[in-house]
Amino acid sequence: MEMVKKGVLEPHREEVFELRKQGISYQKIASKFGVSYHTVFRLCNDTTTRYTVSNLGLPDKRKVLTDKEKEEIVALRARGIPYANIA
Repeated sequence: MEMVKKGVLEPHREEVFELRKQGISYQKIASKFGVSYHTVFRLCNDTTTRYTVSNLGLPDKRKVLTDKEKEEIVALRARGIPYANIA
């Protein structure tokens, strides 16, 4: 595949999504098309389109916090502990 300039992924949208479905990393896709990691990431995670990672059938790795965990975080924050130290 010929390298494309930054910002010109639109014609390759479907191929990019198919590569992500196959588990290919953002970085490898970016290298293939000659664009930045962030360009590919933004394309795949643009919530204004129907092409989000969740719609691609990829697992959502975000954790849903329980009420107890939320309370613990609030208590830690009240003690002045930064989020970065809590995570």
